Amino acid sequence: MEKSRAALRKQMLSAPVIKKANLSGKIPTANAASSPSTGKHARNGQPKLKNVSVNPNTVASKYSSSDMPVGLKLHNIITALREKDAPADDNEIFRLTAINVSLDATLREELQNNEKVKYDAQNNTYQYKPQYNIRSNDDLLELLKASKVEGGMDFKELSESWSGLAAAVQELEKNGEILVLRTKDNRPRTLFWNDSTLNIKMSEDFQKYWHEVKVPLEGDLAKELERVGLKSMETFSTVAKEVDVKPAAKRRVNKRIKLTNTHLLDGLDLLGM
Repeated sequence: MEKSRAALRKQMLSAPVIKKANLSGKIPTANAASSPSTGKHARNGQPKLKNVSVNPNTVASKYSSSDMPVGLKLHNIITALREKDAPADDNEIFRLTAINVSLDATLREELQNNEKVKYDAQNNTYQYKPQYNIRSNDDLLELLKASKVEGGMDFKELSESWSGLAAAVQELEKNGEILVLRTKDNRPRTLFWNDSTLNIKMSEDFQKYWHEVKVPLEGDLAKELERVGLKSMETFSTVAKEVDVKPAAKRRVNKRIKLTNTHLLDGLDLLGM
C-alpha cells in the first residue's frame, strides 16, 4: 500500500503544471510577475522589483518611430492627413501614425513648411493641401469641363486631392456625365467630361451594321486594303541622309616681303639686285 502511494505521488509530481492564461489584456506589472515575499528578496533569490508605470505615448514615440528617417515620417503623416481630409493636431497625428511630432523639432519644421501641408499656427493643426480643390461631384465636373480643351485628367493625380474620388467617378460614370478610360485591370486611368451636346443618337440599324463589320487582323490589314484597291499610308524616314562633304582646298597665300632701308653702304640698291 505504501509503495502504491509513493508511486502515485511520484506520478503526480512529474505531471506538467498548466498556468492560467492572462485574459485581461493588461500588461503585467513588475511586482505582479515576481513572487510574493516578506523579505528583501523573493523566494527564487531575485530582488523584488518596484511597480513601474508605463506611459504609452512615451513608449510609442521612443520605440515605434525613433529609428525611422525623417523623410519616411513625413510621408506617413502626409498620407494620414490626406486620408483624414480634415485638420489634425499633434495628438491626432500620433493616434493615426504613432509619430510624436512635438518631440522632433526637425520633423515639426519640415511638416510646417511642406508645400502639401497647410499649417494653422493659431490652433497648431495640420491639414493636407490638395493640388485641386475637389470636395464634391460638382467640383469634379467643373474641373473636367475647364480642362476639356487640354483633354482628360489623370485619375491618380486627382485622387491625391480628394479621398472620395473613386466613389464620385463610379456615380458620375453611371449617370453618363463623364467618360472613363480604364486600365487592363479595369481601374480608372483618365477622366473626361461627357459633353451631351456632342452625343449623336444613331439608329439601331446603323449600330447593327457597324458592329457587323469585321476588322481584319493587323497582319492581314495591308492585304485586305490592296484587295479593295486601297493603299496604306506611306511612312517617310526623317533620318537625314549622309552627304559626303569634301574638305575645301587650302588657299595659297603669297607672302610679300616688305623691304626697308633700301639704301645701304656706298649707295647699294637692294631693289635693283
